[in-house]
Amino acid sequence: MLRQEFGRVMSQFLPGRHADDWNAEGLIDDLGQICDLPPELSHEDQVYRYSREQVEGILSDHAESACVAREEEHLTAMENLRTGIGLHAYGQRNPLDMYRAEGQKMFFELQNRIQRDVVRTLFHVTVDPVQADAVTRNATRGRRNSVGDSPMKAGTAPTATPQPGGTGKVGRNASCPCGSGRKYKRCCGKAA
Repeated sequence: MLRQEFGRVMSQFLPGRHADDWNAEGLIDDLGQICDLPPELSHEDQVYRYSREQVEGILSDHAESACVAREEEHLTAMENLRTGIGLHAYGQRNPLDMYRAEGQKMFFELQNRIQRDVVRTLFHVTVDPVQADAVTRNATRGRRNSVGDSPMKAGTAPTATPQPGGTGKVGRNASCPCGSGRKYKRCCGKAA
């Protein structure tokens, strides 16, 4: 996800191969809002020293190292919890129960931070009308290709298709031949 976000930021602020089209200051500001900047791109002048492909490589490497560092941070916190939990045995408490309780507390704190960040960000998002129209068209096109009401059934064929002249048998879970989009057993096959 971090690499995808870096790619989006790059396409916005480094749209072409030529540095004349770039907005290095905007790139640095936007990257700084996501995470700490890589040392190679900490200043506007440094961005112009690299080609677009080099900047992309630097950001890809930084995404990997930032995720590894964050993962190690969380694992270290859990290891510190595990190490310190043994002291609860001296207080006549079950260390396993205490480890579970403290781990759960850390997890809920993480969930609360995620919720807070999502809520604070959600109402600052703006929708581009052109993109919204494209998404709507793609969703409509996808519904025409699906069978039944469930998106999980997209691309599956009905069990039996009616033949011209009414000689084919329609399966109970197949789409109704009347074109309603519902299952046969819930539409025209209900009376049968």
